This record gives sequence, C-alpha cells and structure tokens, in this order.
Amino acid sequence: MLAVGFIGTSMISHEFAKALSLTEGYKLKAVYSRVLSKAEDFGKAYGVDLFFDDLEAFMASPELDVIYIASPNSLHFDQAMLAMANKKHVIVEKPAFSNLK
Repeated sequence: MLAVGFIGTSMISHEFAKALSLTEGYKLKAVYSRVLSKAEDFGKAYGVDLFFDDLEAFMASPELDVIYIASPNSLHFDQAMLAMANKKHVIVEKPAFSNLK
C-alpha cells in the first residue's frame, strides 16, 4: 500500500480523499497546509495522523510515497520538483506548468 500526503485542503482534495478510501492500494497518511489547524481539521475526518505546516519536513517524511498536489496552480511546479527531489511520486490536481517552457 502506498502512503499519500496531500498538499491542500480544498473541496477537490476531499473528493480525492474519498476516492482513495475506495481503493486498496493507497492510504491518506499526511496533510500539509500553511496553517496547521487546517491540515488537522481536514485530515482527522480521514484517519490521518501526520500533519505539517513545514513543506520541507512534509516532503522529507520517510512515511510518504506519493504527494498529491492540490494547491494554487502557481505553486504546482515548485512543489512537484521538491517532491521529486525527495524521491516521491507526484499526482498534480491541475496543470503542473503554466506555459510550454
């Protein structure tokens, strides 16, 4: 089973969390938000036990295999690159890039 960490606590994140719960291959393990209480409020509904407000610590967590990025589009590229630098698989909720370059 792959452990998934979420960046973002929006409505689309709730939908993705519900979808993960229907699989046997993934488990929502951690949530990152710039505001720790938002990460906790989001994650507790899904049985999450790891919460972060430090993006570097979140990405470096050895307990995570996959990072789901549901942050504002302008942040996707840097967050995806940081996840890959930490040897994580990446799922991006929307386009990872804003232009062809």
